Amino acid sequence: MSSSTVDVGGAPESRWSRWSDRLNPILVREVTQAVKGRAFVFTVFAALGISVVIALTVVGNGGVGPSSGRNAFNSGFATLAPLLLFVVPMGAYHSMRLELSKGIVEQLFLSRLRPWSIVTGKLLAASVQFVLYVSVMAPLLATSYLLRGVDLPTIALSLGFAALANLGATAAAISGAAQGVVPAMQGLANVAFAFGLGVASF
Repeated sequence: MSSSTVDVGGAPESRWSRWSDRLNPILVREVTQAVKGRAFVFTVFAALGISVVIALTVVGNGGVGPSSGRNAFNSGFATLAPLLLFVVPMGAYHSMRLELSKGIVEQLFLSRLRPWSIVTGKLLAASVQFVLYVSVMAPLLATSYLLRGVDLPTIALSLGFAALANLGATAAAISGAAQGVVPAMQGLANVAFAFGLGVASF
């Protein structure tokens, strides 16, 4: 058996482990940390609860038609916007600040990773979280289409702009966290950046 399919202990290497080794390590680490965090679990359950409330409201109004479909679509995107423009970028912001304060970035620079690989990994992790949050809201978006409230091109275009906004906000968060800030002013900088993202999501 070739050495490429056997690990150090002699056990066969799985196809997933071989494939994951080719992925950006920053992407794997960021997605793992985000999914294991309490904030992700809370936001997913909150989004599910809000989507159920919206669906029950649409059904409870009695009128099922294009207007209720549009209202469901608008409410679904209003729920999705804070997740994509606040929760995901703030996660990237705090992750970058933690890496800078503990010297992890310097250790990464000493490895074979380059700065563009680190930034690309964080942006790809934001894209993965975008897909996860959209998947949570997908039943509500599909319901709005089935009610003839919106058409498929509108949904696709809206999701495309949401993906670009998510990447833009995450890139701004990474850039803002990488700026040198006096330690005494760090708390104020965090509040200011959180306020800016909150205004953007609103």
